[in-house]
Amino acid sequence: QSVGLDGYFSFGAFGSDSEQRSDLPAIAVQRAFEKTGVGFQGKGIVIVGDTTHDVSCGRALGVFALAVCTGRHSRARLLAAGADLVLDDLGETARVLDILTGGPV
Repeated sequence: QSVGLDGYFSFGAFGSDSEQRSDLPAIAVQRAFEKTGVGFQGKGIVIVGDTTHDVSCGRALGVFALAVCTGRHSRARLLAAGADLVLDDLGETARVLDILTGGPV
């Protein structure tokens, strides 16, 4: 909400939902289920973030971690944290939408 992204998603979980980032995937999965009736799991869940904490928050669930180099963390640090894919930014909208909807990486 603080950067205006909340209006682009019909559900998800954000930093304002919990102080513990590791809580966010479960919150998002529950909201997705309530909205769609689908029990998302594993790589069907995408976490997008620009910190190593964002990348690691969903590793226990085996999610797809899409990291962007828009923060203070370098590409190398984001990859070392376990990101599945690192982009410079989200400017390639069509590619990002493909990734978010299960298309080719």
